[in-house]
Amino acid sequence: MRTSKRIILDTDPGIDDALAIILSLRSKELKVEAITTVSGNVPVRLGTRNVRRILRLMGLKDLPMIAEGSSLPIKEPPLWTYEIHGKNGLGDLDCFFNDDSELDEDWIVSRKAIDLIFEMIEKYPNEIIIVTLGPLTNIACAIEKDKDKMDKVQGIIMMGGAVDVKGNITPDAEFNIFFDPHAAKIVFDSGIPVIMVGLNVTRKCILRKEELVRITEGKREKIEEFILGATDRYMEIHLKKTGRAYCYLHDPLAVGVAIDPTLVKMHKMDIDVCIDKKRGKTFCKKKDFQSEIQVCTDVDSKRFLRLFYERVFES
Repeated sequence: MRTSKRIILDTDPGIDDALAIILSLRSKELKVEAITTVSGNVPVRLGTRNVRRILRLMGLKDLPMIAEGSSLPIKEPPLWTYEIHGKNGLGDLDCFFNDDSELDEDWIVSRKAIDLIFEMIEKYPNEIIIVTLGPLTNIACAIEKDKDKMDKVQGIIMMGGAVDVKGNITPDAEFNIFFDPHAAKIVFDSGIPVIMVGLNVTRKCILRKEELVRITEGKREKIEEFILGATDRYMEIHLKKTGRAYCYLHDPLAVGVAIDPTLVKMHKMDIDVCIDKKRGKTFCKKKDFQSEIQVCTDVDSKRFLRLFYERVFES
């Protein structure tokens, strides 16, 4: 009897996206059927290349299908975050990727992200969970193209949003929603079941430098060295601000919720998003127990961190 949940990862790698991809592929509870890419932290073509780089770094032979998605938000201009993730999106650790010169267009599947999403839904109706780690552009475009097909997903687990807490790109907005607020609104209004894993909970999941060094001691294989190097850049931002080296596990927590929803407490809310003056602000219009949107309001961060360490740094 199959117990693994079938998921599609929709991602914009991104350092914490890389951690989330590793976590998903090392968790027996999940079967990653496909990985689709979207513009967000980096342009979509670079994000697609980064997915392949991560999979190669993991030494995987049985690879999920990869497809490239939207290169631009629906209406807004893009906003890359090179200052956080580096020019290559993975902490500028080019020494790990010196052997990928042959990664040309041949390894990208010919179909586009939306087509691959539809293909997976048709193959596994009512089974696919889409876990979004970046802006919601691909998902919104898929809904606009064929809502009937998208109604056959089991649900969407999205990293994004901030309800009653400050944003991380503006005081009001979380980055993924800010990048493409029009897409977020389409998804929120679609009636498709959504679990919103926002800054309310991801900021409680903290990866600290001293703990990372301790956990990886004696396990310094290539993947561990990459994670140490990539997160070092990510942590430097907080080190300069606070004097402590750490980063938040935003995207990995969304994967964690896919693995084990009991890691979080959720409340159904009627969520909307601002598309004008307070671009990207997510807010609760009312607590509506008929809503298909569940907002994560608390997390067992200690239990999630144990799971994260055990899976990502498996023996």
